[in-house]
Amino acid sequence: MTKNTEQWSKILAKRLASRAGSGVPVYRYFADVFSGLIGDGLIRPGTRLPVDREFAELVGISHITLARGLNELRKKGLIERSRAHGTFIARTMPGGRSEMPLVAVLFDDITPEVICSTIFPALYNELAAQGCRMLFYSAAGDSATQSRQLIEIFQNTGCIGALVWSVMDRTDLAAAMSCKPANWPLIFLNVNWDDFLEADSICYNCGEAIFELARRFLASGGEKIKLCVTGDYLNNTPWQKIKAACDSQFGQGTVSFERAEFLARQWNEKTLVVTNFREGITPERRNCVGIAAQNGRKGITRPTVYFHLPLQAKKAVELLQRRISSPQSAYRHLQMPYSLLNMKTLNLTCGGKK
Repeated sequence: MTKNTEQWSKILAKRLASRAGSGVPVYRYFADVFSGLIGDGLIRPGTRLPVDREFAELVGISHITLARGLNELRKKGLIERSRAHGTFIARTMPGGRSEMPLVAVLFDDITPEVICSTIFPALYNELAAQGCRMLFYSAAGDSATQSRQLIEIFQNTGCIGALVWSVMDRTDLAAAMSCKPANWPLIFLNVNWDDFLEADSICYNCGEAIFELARRFLASGGEKIKLCVTGDYLNNTPWQKIKAACDSQFGQGTVSFERAEFLARQWNEKTLVVTNFREGITPERRNCVGIAAQNGRKGITRPTVYFHLPLQAKKAVELLQRRISSPQSAYRHLQMPYSLLNMKTLNLTCGGKK
């Protein structure tokens, strides 16, 4: 239950408890008070109401009385009620304008590159096609900031779901998720904390791509694979899982992490570098594979693990809509397919989807 729901439900319960002597049937009194809370702006359009039995307990009336009161509100056009969707405050008030539902989009950081040429415009367009507005947040790369932002969104009654490009470490993510209302639609775009995360995710399948690159390179006579990646890889669970899988298959130390400075060095033909950095990666660098996530393949001329951003955005918004319309207890963790492009200049034969 969100903080806002707790606030207005307490007001409603207090007013219902003081109805003695009003002479108005309880269900109608409930409907009148509830209508007033909507009119006063204490309950916003699009708010999802608690399930009936929980709602009845919150406000201190019987389940049957609540059902009759909600039916009165439905007749007035103040709520939308169905088996599949649950019960919501109508987004179009009688005689008023339609308010497009709000979806929060949380990014790690915001740069001109993000706004103009990556997943941001793809998400914006997909949400707009579904009739949703975007509420954008940037954490400036800070884990604790993004955790606070997510908690704030959970308490925003006008927000029907969120799409998150996470920079949260395990502690900050756990703190945010402890505030998440049950069945609240939440999709992660870059992590799959499948051991405790009660949310959906659509992630890049970097693990499979890197594993395939390493297997092919080592089979062709290579000896070392260097992962030169952005962010705090030492505290990043997905990257550490990739490293552990490679250690188990290829031997400890065969695959290792390097910081950005490594890209300025020279390395021999026995070393393969895989990186998501763009600066300093020139076409003449040998045995260097980039990880690219962008709108199209145009302009990709060097060996690259490629992920198609519009496809990820489309799948994320589709999954969000599915979660909104039909809450489930089982969460979905989908891996984005990848393509290996321009691999002919490398001394290996690469798999993956062509």
